[in-house]
Amino acid sequence: MSVSIGLQQTNSTTALQRFLSERNLRPGRSRKTVTESGSSLPRSLGQFIQETAVASADIARQMSRYFSLPLLDLTAVDLKRCPLEIIDTDLLQQHQCLPLWQQGKTLYLAVADACCPAAFTDIEFHTNCKLSLLVVEYDKLQRCLASLRRQDAGLQFDADELSAPSSRPGPDSQDQDAQIRDKPLVRFLNRILDDAVQAGVSDIHFEPYEGFYRIRYRQDGLLHEVVRPPPNLAAGIASRLKVMARMNIAERR
Repeated sequence: MSVSIGLQQTNSTTALQRFLSERNLRPGRSRKTVTESGSSLPRSLGQFIQETAVASADIARQMSRYFSLPLLDLTAVDLKRCPLEIIDTDLLQQHQCLPLWQQGKTLYLAVADACCPAAFTDIEFHTNCKLSLLVVEYDKLQRCLASLRRQDAGLQFDADELSAPSSRPGPDSQDQDAQIRDKPLVRFLNRILDDAVQAGVSDIHFEPYEGFYRIRYRQDGLLHEVVRPPPNLAAGIASRLKVMARMNIAERR
């Protein structure tokens, strides 16, 4: 199956809008008030899902039928067996795709939006492979990409290291600042913030619960879990975030 799907002469935004219109997936089903200007069609699939009540699973089914492409459930895919080395992580994030397996010169690629011929041409150029597309659900693809980004950014952690008591800083202010920056929890939170900036997320959710703690990013209006640090670090994370925001760490609400 070739990547040639009849959209080579159309830019990705126009192709997506045409797909949504022809499949009767119109902004009239939006949660938001849509103007009558005719410019209300979304510029990206993520924006459309964010602004409408249409489930990503429904979009994937429609996309699969419209382009006559196979539909795949990403929960059945083991990321460890995917040929991730063939495409740079930044390129995967940029074009929102995932290589599933390679057979000779054919690369099987998971996409949520099949309306991106320029992106597919770019990937073909970098991999020197012919693409065979499989449609997947947008939210599941985002979770896989977030997992890869987390690994690439080094957001893995050692629970014992994060929970270890900190050594008392020396009297010199520069030594004290250096020791604070070198604390495992501080380094971990700095990596979280750096990764969020690189990923272009709009919000970071630090969510303490009774039995677990999770950190989620909001990207394209959707929340994606990034990592689950040990729940006993909730107070330490809150204190560090307050220090970074120059808030009163003694104040609790």
